[in-house]
Order: sequence, then C-alpha cells, then structure tokens
Amino acid sequence: MIKALNFDNEKNIVYLDYNIFVDSLEKADIKNKLYSLKTKYKYVYSSAYLEELANTAIKDVNIKEEVIKKDLENISKLTNNIGLRPTTDTGILPVVEHPKYSYQRVIDYLHLTKLSENNSKNFMKNRINHIELVKKYNINKDKIDLLDPSEVFYDSNVEMLVKECSRFGDLYLSINNASLWRAIRKDFSLLERNIEELFNLLEIIGYNSENNKKSRSRLHDVTHAIYATKANYFITNDNKFRNKCIAVYSFLGVTTKVCEYEKFISDNI
Repeated sequence: MIKALNFDNEKNIVYLDYNIFVDSLEKADIKNKLYSLKTKYKYVYSSAYLEELANTAIKDVNIKEEVIKKDLENISKLTNNIGLRPTTDTGILPVVEHPKYSYQRVIDYLHLTKLSENNSKNFMKNRINHIELVKKYNINKDKIDLLDPSEVFYDSNVEMLVKECSRFGDLYLSINNASLWRAIRKDFSLLERNIEELFNLLEIIGYNSENNKKSRSRLHDVTHAIYATKANYFITNDNKFRNKCIAVYSFLGVTTKVCEYEKFISDNI
C-alpha cells in the first residue's frame, strides 16, 4: 500500500547523491553522522538509487541476492521508506513505500534505462558536432568556467544560445520567464526534459564537462538532479556535478540548496 505525502511546507527534506549513500554503507563515521540528524531531517530516495543498484548487480554477476536485499533495507532504514515518484499531474510525488517495490519496477523496465544510457552515450560522443553553434555565439569555455555557477546561464552569449535552442523547440523554456519553475514542476515529463536539456547545454559549451566514458554515470547524475528538486537540500561531493546543478537550478528557479557533505554536516553537528 502506497501512502502519498505532502512536502509543500517542509523545510528539512534531504536528498543524498548515491555516492554519499554508498559511503554511509562503507564508513561508519558517515553513517553515524547522517543517522544522528534524522531527528532534524528527512532523507528521501528515488528510482535513481535503485537504477544504480540494479546496474551494480548486472555488472557484477557475483553479487548475491542477499546483498541487494541488504542494500534495499539500508535505504529503507535511512529514509523511513520515504520515496519520490514521477507523475504527470503533480510532478514528483513523495510517498511511503519500501524501496524493494520500486526496485522491482526498475528491474521490470530496465530496458528503458538501457535505452536512456545509450542515448546519453551517443550524445556525449556527438556533442562535438555542436561546436559551430558554440563558435557562433563566441562562447569562451575559460571565461565561463570562471563564473559563479549561478551566473552561467545569464552570460550574454550563453543566453543567446539558450534562446536559439528554445526558438527551435529544443527546450521548453524561455529566458527570464519568472513563472518557469511553476510551469514545469507539476509535470514530470516537462521537468525531466528541461533539466536534461540544460545539462546537455552545459556539456556542449564545455562547462565542467565530463569524459565520454562517464556517459552512464552522468545520466544517473542528471536523474538524481531531477528528483532532488523535490528536496530542500541536495548533498553531493562531486564538484563538477554540484556546479552544474547550481547552474541549472538557478536558471530554473529551483530552491533546492546544493552543498557538500562536509559543509552540510558541519552546519548541523
């Protein structure tokens, strides 16, 4: 039985990057600190956690079912079974559901995850094809890298690139649209499309860009960034990913605070 929750007035929802969660399994100090904050914060999981867990199981055939069950129980204990699910009418819906059920759905639709991974791989391989567009608007990677992440999409040259993409339908957004976040947050497909495309644009202009070999992990990073918009805090130690999240969230008007694990802990312990 799934129970829907309302996060509208919550101020203490925390979404951990999957790597932080894995660290909590392997390092007692991290686990103890995260658990010590459960009286103040609510941790949540998403299907992105379970996609990464499923990929780990597929890559290593020696991983036993008992190990998967143990990881699912650890997710359950940390989050008190509070998960995030996509919907077309309410955007991301917080629910109470044991992660084992979400994991089974991931397994049932794993072919779609593989399709997304292939699309991400092809994008990363072919992003060089957009070099003329970058040259057209005289976008200087070295200059962009020096900007505060929250200012990247407001660089005048990057703005023109985004406007062109919007005009040709590559993005469901328009520059300086104050109601943009309100317009997309209630429809998961719109939310997903906008965030994916903005992350793609950051790769095209070379901002904190990733190696082609990281196309799979990049895909799951973006999925975490999508679900984390429902939280008040998104904790990640990946500097490149954190900067890109801040850039995308700032542009869309997402209020989720993106911060490092150590910063989050030191502010609370």
